[in-house]
Amino acid sequence: MRRLPKLLIILALCLTLGAPLSALAQFNVPNPVLEITASPFPLVVNQGARITVTATNFGPVNADNVVITNGVPNNLWIYALATTQGSYTMFNSNVEFHIGTLAPNQVVTTTIDVSVVRASPSDSPFNDCAGLTYLNGTARLSCLPNQPAVSNPPRSPAVPLPPNGARPINDPYRPPVFLPVAGGSPLNISNILWVLGAASLLAAVLLKRRQV
Repeated sequence: MRRLPKLLIILALCLTLGAPLSALAQFNVPNPVLEITASPFPLVVNQGARITVTATNFGPVNADNVVITNGVPNNLWIYALATTQGSYTMFNSNVEFHIGTLAPNQVVTTTIDVSVVRASPSDSPFNDCAGLTYLNGTARLSCLPNQPAVSNPPRSPAVPLPPNGARPINDPYRPPVFLPVAGGSPLNISNILWVLGAASLLAAVLLKRRQV
């Protein structure tokens, strides 16, 4: 019976020392974080886009046998793949990037260039997710926001401008137009001066003849 308190004390000490050691062991593991983005987003039908998937190891030790997978929806036509480390394979619309070892604080970037052929895949709803697996670790997942690609707005037919006379006066596309004065044509001062000059010349000639 006297040994029981001693055993309880030893057990308590083991538990007290074991908790920090267990916590330390949990922190001494890889911690890869996955992120997927697309540009432009939302995707636009009949336009190209780039899907970027980045993996960052925030843990203090290496993450080994890292593989990034993306099951690209079938409304996106894949025409280019790239990765800053490792290699890639593709079967139908399933893309795999074989990264290998991801060191602490290392970032690996993969890109998938696509052309959007439809707003939604045949197995809609639209969704594009990337997954990451590594040795003896829990898989990571990252998805784009669940939004289908948008269609280009239809182009409105070109409408010819009406004739100048049919446009409002303040229309910026209407050239200057000289409108007639209400009730008649604008007065032309030069014509009046010509008439007065001819009349003065005629009066001078007649006056000279009378004097003779």
